[in-house]
Amino acid sequence: MTERTTHERAQGKRRGGSPATAFHTLEALVGEMRSVIVEGRAATQTAMQVSRKLTEDRAEIRALLETLCGAGPSTARASRRKLRASPAPSMTLESARQAGQAQLVGWVGDGTLMASEEFAARWGMTSQGLQKAAARGELLPLKVSNRIYYPAMLCELPRPFTSRLCLALRLLSPAQQLIFLLRRHGALDGKSIGELTTSAQQERAVGLAQSWAAEELDAA
Repeated sequence: MTERTTHERAQGKRRGGSPATAFHTLEALVGEMRSVIVEGRAATQTAMQVSRKLTEDRAEIRALLETLCGAGPSTARASRRKLRASPAPSMTLESARQAGQAQLVGWVGDGTLMASEEFAARWGMTSQGLQKAAARGELLPLKVSNRIYYPAMLCELPRPFTSRLCLALRLLSPAQQLIFLLRRHGALDGKSIGELTTSAQQERAVGLAQSWAAEELDAA
């Protein structure tokens, strides 16, 4: 072995090793880059799926709102436009309100809605304290047959979560808020608000409520 060859090998080691070692290093880097690309594509697909679920949720909620009383301004305007465009509407706004009231009465009967007195007792509060919480936007009061009711599922949730969730929705109509609270959400893995048991799930629900409410208000 010549002195020049020995010197070149020594220089090669100082520069990063033999060609075979450099190739393996490059191959490893390429593998890592591929992993990053795959992860990025997966994250993009997940974001697109969540976006589609949010769109589906909103479409379904808007459809449900048409059968409930107290729909938001945008829904009321859309309903009026439909009635004007249709020569023989099957349901007037008044009949829609009546159908909504009937639904609310049904929810009172099956326990979905809880009378304010019972709700206050369950929470260990006075009726006055409950009214103050509702006035702050931390609860959702609903008037049915001249009595105040609250969604019963809110009793089972941690109070801080209930407060944040209701505050996120407070600018929407009572009907919009109620349907959001009761239905299953694609963006929450098909679960309803009452089925969320971990703090991470509940945090996601608050974020969903905030973004959904903001977009509904912008649309109005």
